[in-house]
Amino acid sequence: MNHSRKLWKTAARLALTVVVVGILLYFVDWRHVVSALTDASLAWLLPAYALVVARRAIEVAQMARVLRLVGCSVGWWRVFRANALAAFYALFTPGSLIPIAVKWTDLAAATGRRALVLNAIIYSRLLLDLQPMIIGAVALAWANPTGRPLLAVAAGALAALGVVVAMCLFAPWLGPATRSMSNALGRCLPARLGTRIDRLLGELEPFRAFSIGRHLSLAAIALLSFAVGIVTRFMLMKSLGFHVPLSTIIWVDAILIVVGHMPITIGNFGVREGLVIAAFGLYGVPANVAVAYGLLVYSCRVIMALVGGGYQLALIAGWATLRGTAPGQSERPAAHAHGDPAPMEGTRERA
Repeated sequence: MNHSRKLWKTAARLALTVVVVGILLYFVDWRHVVSALTDASLAWLLPAYALVVARRAIEVAQMARVLRLVGCSVGWWRVFRANALAAFYALFTPGSLIPIAVKWTDLAAATGRRALVLNAIIYSRLLLDLQPMIIGAVALAWANPTGRPLLAVAAGALAALGVVVAMCLFAPWLGPATRSMSNALGRCLPARLGTRIDRLLGELEPFRAFSIGRHLSLAAIALLSFAVGIVTRFMLMKSLGFHVPLSTIIWVDAILIVVGHMPITIGNFGVREGLVIAAFGLYGVPANVAVAYGLLVYSCRVIMALVGGGYQLALIAGWATLRGTAPGQSERPAAHAHGDPAPMEGTRERA
């Protein structure tokens, strides 16, 4: 029954992806999109892709550091492989849940400490995502493309809320108060949502014990990753021959991060391009150029995913293995328990 439901969900998302992309192509001539891509300046593109590699290296360094701080000694090469494998699955799965599950399976196999690795991934992901969302909300309030005061006020309120959430999640002295607020909030929310919030706080408990200096050092790495990403986006737009204010690229990127976690379409196709058409259209960027920009943003994923695809093939062929699993543990059932596919490993299939 569950297997049938999963098939229906997958089929529905595939159908939705086809419909969304079809609508997009109805309004935007794909030949103009191809023309914009072929005319893109390599003088801007090549440095942009070099920055993509640098950003992935920064993210690997951050994840490896977080794992070491909680007693999981994992080399940067193993973290790089896990990130690449997650990027590979992100190309053709909706949302971020399955890529995170795949990354967790790989790193948990390397350490044998499933719960701690999952908590570290959640903590690292929050560091990487909360700052862009807060800064993006501030940038939206500053840019205010509609000129309406209400938008600036709403964006400023979201930024303030993001700061409060970050403080509640990470500040060690706010632990008891956060728990009390969580319990009060849980009584007002649906039981399922309240349980998830309580579980998230519980999973972050080991990291809340970090000193402020340690939190700030890890946040600085995440901020560097974000800054490199924004410069990359700016260069991608310049390669297409258009200049968009940096503040606009920041708030658009923040929205894309939020939407990227939502399981809407396969690989976020259509949704990403529709958002950039709406956002950049406010600054006079033609729809075909906006779609080309969205595809270039997607291509930044492909660089890492190519490595992940090679790693997945090596696992299937038996040339690589999920070594390091604790005795008597199997990582594949753990991933399936969450309803997500574990990376296939050829040696395990033959065993």
